[in-house]
Amino acid sequence: MTSICQSPPISTSSCLSLPVGLDVGNGSTKMVIKGDERRILSYVLPLHREVYDTQIGTVEYLDGSRSDLIGQSWMTGKGAYLQSPKSYLKVSHERDGKIIYGLHLLLGVIANFPYQSEWNLQLIASIQDAKAFGNELKSSLSGRHSVRLNIAVVSSVRT
Repeated sequence: MTSICQSPPISTSSCLSLPVGLDVGNGSTKMVIKGDERRILSYVLPLHREVYDTQIGTVEYLDGSRSDLIGQSWMTGKGAYLQSPKSYLKVSHERDGKIIYGLHLLLGVIANFPYQSEWNLQLIASIQDAKAFGNELKSSLSGRHSVRLNIAVVSSVRT
């Protein structure tokens, strides 16, 4: 589960987590926070240049636990398709696409909720075979992440 709360910086945060569910599906990614559900298409488009036309679901990974993502940017959902209909990536195109693109889509769907400077997430994520993929999914989603969402604002996300 994931929880969201506005609070002081992570180092001094005493904000309690709220339950949130995440389902990175082959067709769409769904997140529910306090009964508010958001869905995006499970599409990811790596960006190799600056985007000036802000699309909801645009993420720039500034710093965090996933050192492989630092400095990378991507679009998720319908924006990925609209930006490049022939070259977006789909979760279903990879055997372990939910693990590879899980954090990309988690951050992309967060960008569809009202802005918060800090997200304290206690995540419950679904996967089709928890015995085979559960630990890998947990590892790929866990950590602290400083990101710019929708080009304009920076958020801190802890999962």
